[in-house]
Amino acid sequence: MLAAEVLASAQTVVLPCPAGSNTPYSYVPIVGGSWDQFSQTPSVETGFAIKTGVCSNSFIVTTIGTQIGQNVASGGTANVAVHYEYHVARFGHLELIGDAQTGAAQVTSSASGVSTTATQAMFGGGAGLLWDFGGQLSKGKWHLQLGVHADYLLITSTQAKPYYPLELRLPFESATDVASIVVPAASRQLRIKKQPRPSKGY
Repeated sequence: MLAAEVLASAQTVVLPCPAGSNTPYSYVPIVGGSWDQFSQTPSVETGFAIKTGVCSNSFIVTTIGTQIGQNVASGGTANVAVHYEYHVARFGHLELIGDAQTGAAQVTSSASGVSTTATQAMFGGGAGLLWDFGGQLSKGKWHLQLGVHADYLLITSTQAKPYYPLELRLPFESATDVASIVVPAASRQLRIKKQPRPSKGY
C-alpha cells in the first residue's frame, strides 16, 4: 500500500536535451524564390518543415515550386520535393544548415511551336545560412528567419545546375508561440479602435 502511494505521488522528471542537440523550434512554414537555371525564369516555392524528434537538429521538409514568367511555356519546370535538413551549428542568431533532396520535376519544352511536358526525377543538395532577425529584434520572444541556400540540382536528362533560393521562415514550437504574436497584435488594434475621441472644449 505504501509503495503504491509513493508511486502515485511521484512526478515525471523530464530531462533536458544535451547541449547543442536540439533546435529550439519544431515547425517551420517556408516561402521563397530564386532564379531557375534550367528554364531561365523566376521561381517561387512554398514548404513546411517538421523536426524529426524531441532532441533533434534534423528536419523533414516538403516543398512545392513553380516557375513564373514569359519563358515558362517554352521551357518551364514545376517540382515537388522532400528534403532532409540538418542544422549543423548555431552562432547567436545565425544557423548553418545542410540539406539533401529528392523529388519530381515536371519539365515543359517546346520544339517547332509544339509544347510537351514530361515528369522527371530530381535530386540535389547543398548548404544554407539562416539569420533569425525576428529573434534578434524581439530578444527571443518570436522568430522570423531569412535564409539563403547554395545548392546543386540534377533533373534527369539535363545537366546539374546551381540553385540559390532565398527564403523567409517563421519557425515556432507550438500553437502557443503563434498566439503570442497574433493575439497581442490584435489586442493593440482593438485598443486603438476603441480609444475615445478627445472632447472639444467650449
